[in-house]
Amino acid sequence: MNYKINRLIAASVSMMLLAAALPVSASEQNKSVSVSVTPTPEETEWDGPVLTAWAGTVQGPSGKETYYNLDMSGIVQIMRDMGNTDEYWIREDGCKMLGDYIMCAANLDVHPRGSLVMSSLGMCIVCDTGGFAAYNPTQLDIATNW
Repeated sequence: MNYKINRLIAASVSMMLLAAALPVSASEQNKSVSVSVTPTPEETEWDGPVLTAWAGTVQGPSGKETYYNLDMSGIVQIMRDMGNTDEYWIREDGCKMLGDYIMCAANLDVHPRGSLVMSSLGMCIVCDTGGFAAYNPTQLDIATNW
């Protein structure tokens, strides 16, 4: 892939090495640990195809991308119920936004609600899911006003 992920990998490896060096009791040894790293703008550069209404679908940095245009009030309420207070707005290019992130639907087993995932249009926040998730678990459906 053409976008930069080296710092993400390095940060994840550093966290794993740090965790491995810490003393752990026998009862804690089999527990899993989750590490989340927020990418910087330099790490989210994408120089491949970009999703548009005319393209309909593209292969983006995280897999297949499509778009949808639905009333987002119910989805925003779900995010509010989860504690998200970011402003809902529509970006100049038509992307529906929650704070600094493009709203998208994804397979919630792969990308849990509230997680960040890179798309051809920028960093997305997973807010929704859809029927597509059953047959294409890496697909993103980008919320737009197109």
